[in-house]
Amino acid sequence: MTLQDFSPYHSTIVGLEGIYHPTEDGYFINSSCILSEFSIIKPNQVFLLQNLEDSNNSELEIVRLLEVFYHEGDVCLYLMDLVSQNTKIIKHCLSNGYIDNNWKLIEISFCLELIKNGYEFTLKPNQEILDFDFQ
Repeated sequence: MTLQDFSPYHSTIVGLEGIYHPTEDGYFINSSCILSEFSIIKPNQVFLLQNLEDSNNSELEIVRLLEVFYHEGDVCLYLMDLVSQNTKIIKHCLSNGYIDNNWKLIEISFCLELIKNGYEFTLKPNQEILDFDFQ
């Protein structure tokens, strides 16, 4: 049983919008806040989760994607922080067409491709978490 079983939705309507639909082994999520190859994320993948609440300093967590489910216009991502082992759910609102997220989820291999293609990151140690700024 998955978390999606508790919140059924009409997959055809959501999938036709070209925004979210389950794939064979993952989920297609067409969003600028999720950076992954072909916009597909899969359970058990490791990601960098960037908190964008503070424009001067962005927290960076290493997380594992446990599950994805759709609930009342939101795509919900169930994540586990690999350092603290804490779990959390982050939401991405799809229903109003306006993206108001204070986070970015970056697939590790996609992040390495960005770096190879000249995208610069500045990493700063901050206790057990790293902070970084885009340049």
